Amino acid sequence: MNEMKTNIIDYIIKFLLGPQNEELSQYISYGEDKGRVVIKKSVFFMPDNYMSENSLPVFPLKEIKGLPILFGDDTIEKKDNKIILGADIIASAFFMITRYEEYVRTDNRDGHGRYLGKGSILYKAGCLERPLVDEYGNLLRTCLAELGIPVRTVKKGFERIYLTHDVDQIWQWKNLLSAMKTMAKRVVLNKSNKTESIKARLNYKKYDPIYTFPWLLKMDNMVQALTEKCKCIYFIMGCGHSQRDFGYIDKEKDVKDFVNYVENNGATVGIHISYEAGKAPENIKKEKERIEGICNHEITLNRYHYLASRHPLELKHLVRFGITDDFTMGYADVAGFRLGTCRAVKWIDLNEEEITPLTLHPMTVMEVTLDGSEYMGLTEEEAYKKVCRLLDHVFEYNGEAVLLWHNSTVSAASDGYQRRLYEKTLLYLKSRIKN
Repeated sequence: MNEMKTNIIDYIIKFLLGPQNEELSQYISYGEDKGRVVIKKSVFFMPDNYMSENSLPVFPLKEIKGLPILFGDDTIEKKDNKIILGADIIASAFFMITRYEEYVRTDNRDGHGRYLGKGSILYKAGCLERPLVDEYGNLLRTCLAELGIPVRTVKKGFERIYLTHDVDQIWQWKNLLSAMKTMAKRVVLNKSNKTESIKARLNYKKYDPIYTFPWLLKMDNMVQALTEKCKCIYFIMGCGHSQRDFGYIDKEKDVKDFVNYVENNGATVGIHISYEAGKAPENIKKEKERIEGICNHEITLNRYHYLASRHPLELKHLVRFGITDDFTMGYADVAGFRLGTCRAVKWIDLNEEEITPLTLHPMTVMEVTLDGSEYMGLTEEEAYKKVCRLLDHVFEYNGEAVLLWHNSTVSAASDGYQRRLYEKTLLYLKSRIKN
């Protein structure tokens, strides 16, 4: 294994141990009988196997003390004051946090080119909703403790809470013409609120049904008031209009007013890279600069529109254009731990075999994943239970709770459940913080 991969393996071992126990990596050896805890090396990294479809996990997965492992076997042997693990938790963790299968598999894509969660290895294994990487870390710490090596306990709680909102639209009607068309349609169909679109276009802050930011800020500030670990982020778009992008940045005065409003109320602004820029990365620079020109400060946080990070290597453009933190890492079609962890992790570029400065913040849940008929299609009660279960896992491993609710889904006029669900979710978060 070359020097760069050795650095990557060292990073993974320290990530598994957690920041409280990084110095204990000296007791861990991978593939060599040198440390106190010896992790046997599977064939995963072998040159004739690595980056081929033959390197993918084989079903059914083996388990070690009820913990699914992607590579290696289920043996644990204690001898000569050592513990030897047959489970290759290094390769297994590497596989998950690097999105390795997305390099190898060219299928399993939706119409947007996104990798499908329901076709992923973790989903098929029935463990997408478990942060397996963090569970591996717990196994490793347990082994060290059994050998009498002092291990610092990982305190339960939330390392960080990110209440995030993708601002696909600030207002519902792009201009007066579109508002008039809506009114005419409602008149013909004899629907209620016939003049709503006109009033909203003339005074969107008062009448537009998706201008829900005052409510969102009020709700989020209730959590922020309880803990300094909570951060509210609004991801705004710097693109023009396209088929998949509403486009509002040209109304600079209104956008500046919006940015000032959310920032003055305790929120942070990031870039919501457009659908088109996701396919044409050179546009990212232009979009970022337009937002920075309005905000009068640097933008370093990102989430892709439609969660359309189509291939891991696209993240190199974020590094290239000065993005330090990405919040895209969740599947659109199913909730769970896409990277196998609920903790922030550095993006590892497998093409260059290097650990980059880009930090990935795994998404806990996106609201439209829960109720979308093309996604999970859950009832309100089912969705709430799902969210609570995922947050409980994050709490257990002191991870990051990253929630995504769009301003458009929490409209008081909506006949969906997302406004109620968001309020209940924040109340649940508050209860866990207090405990």
